[in-house]
Amino acid sequence: MALRTSGHLLLGVVRIYHRKAKYLLADCNEAFIKIKMAFRPGMVSCKCFLNGNGVYERVRLRDSFHDFDQPLPDLDDIDVAQQFTLNQSRVEEITM
Repeated sequence: MALRTSGHLLLGVVRIYHRKAKYLLADCNEAFIKIKMAFRPGMVSCKCFLNGNGVYERVRLRDSFHDFDQPLPDLDDIDVAQQFTLNQSRVEEITM
């Protein structure tokens, strides 16, 4: 293949990659703006929702969540070697 032909093909690949990167950047910026708008300070989300019967109902939220108050286990108590060998295959079954 001639050097000129490979240069043209490479230019086409670079142009396509540039467009894909531009589309990804636009999508990320749009998502970032939507997230910032959804979580701006002072915004209160709607406390009502439409149920299956077409009637608005209030959402009741608990004031405190106690599920996360449990302490984490000590890392020294975890047997790391057992965790790694739990799903490990036997040596004779491993082929390449």
